[in-house]
Amino acid sequence: MPSLRKERVAAVDTLTNDFDGLQGLIVAGYVGVKTQELNELRGKLRPLQARCQIVKNRLAKIALKNKGIDVGFGEYFKGQSALIIQKGDAVAGLKVLVEFEKGHANMKIRAGYIDGKVIKPADLKAMASLPPRKVLLSQFAAQLNSPLTKFAGVLQADLRNLASLLDQIAKKKEKGA
Repeated sequence: MPSLRKERVAAVDTLTNDFDGLQGLIVAGYVGVKTQELNELRGKLRPLQARCQIVKNRLAKIALKNKGIDVGFGEYFKGQSALIIQKGDAVAGLKVLVEFEKGHANMKIRAGYIDGKVIKPADLKAMASLPPRKVLLSQFAAQLNSPLTKFAGVLQADLRNLASLLDQIAKKKEKGA
């Protein structure tokens, strides 16, 4: 028995350390999803600095509490739970998980934890439908640049009009002289 307790303490410590530097957590139910399919999901998440880990609910709740993350997130650990730990871009891993969920009816996203807030599955799916971060940043930069470009065009138009007006006045004076 003592060795089992040590293993559980070690598992909690490992999971607590895994939460260092995380960008987001997602808990999902995976009843009926085959190991081969979970490995496929893990392979897709790995390049995005995300990881899918099967966890014991009680141990995961203890690890969450150790990190101060238990703000209502622990209640979603019921039944068989897979925890997706995202250390890179939180939305990139979420997109992969939402696509995986579409193809596997037995995989159900229960909740997410991003930026200190517990997020419901519907909101997570809405976040996953957004364009990638780089695209959003470029769209934002274009929106910021647009008024400046228009303003510069207006200023240049006034200068062109002034030059045209002065040219016309000069031609009239030449004709009149």
